[in-house]
Amino acid sequence: MIAIPFDVSSDLEGPLRLCVIDATGKVKGWEHDTTRKIMTACQQAGVATTDSEPIFVEGLDGIVSNVDASATAVLIVTHGGREPEDPNTARHLWTGKLKQFWEYLRTSGLDLNNCLVVLCVCSAFNDDMVNALCNSEVGADIVVAPDTPISRDEAEMFFPEFFKKLKPLATGKIMPQIVIELVEELNPLAGGRMHVALAGQYLKLSVADGLKGK
Repeated sequence: MIAIPFDVSSDLEGPLRLCVIDATGKVKGWEHDTTRKIMTACQQAGVATTDSEPIFVEGLDGIVSNVDASATAVLIVTHGGREPEDPNTARHLWTGKLKQFWEYLRTSGLDLNNCLVVLCVCSAFNDDMVNALCNSEVGADIVVAPDTPISRDEAEMFFPEFFKKLKPLATGKIMPQIVIELVEELNPLAGGRMHVALAGQYLKLSVADGLKGK
């Protein structure tokens, strides 16, 4: 069993009930199909979802108003930006958009203090996105995210398997320890890209090096 190197305040109340949001704007053309494939695979594995279809919004500028407040986990499929000439500008603008998107989720009625947040980032990842989610006024206690952009194939393999394996382990609550161990176990499906942030602190999970605090 992996030891968490710092205290986490509490488990998340379960059972697992998944909300899937696609905020990519379909700029690459394939994102909506992949999001649907991930959600369908989860449903076929018996994972309870808040909706029959993913919620599609036009990028992080889109207002999310129809999120089911009963969700205990949310998968957000998104991009980290469009990589303009100045990457620092990209980081600043995208992080601002993510914070605004997070506020939209707050006003939708979703209990972000009791929600496992999972990010599928298809391009232009940067750590600011996880900081924005963990360190906002109402921050997420548990965030699962890649540390570099994840490919379409990796996304379609990792996320359904993660939620499928989490389902029987989260009948009454979602425990950080379980999330960490599942991410470590399934990380090869995502090319070793996935990591976990708990209460704003990173746990880097890599196939070669195992668990590290950052």
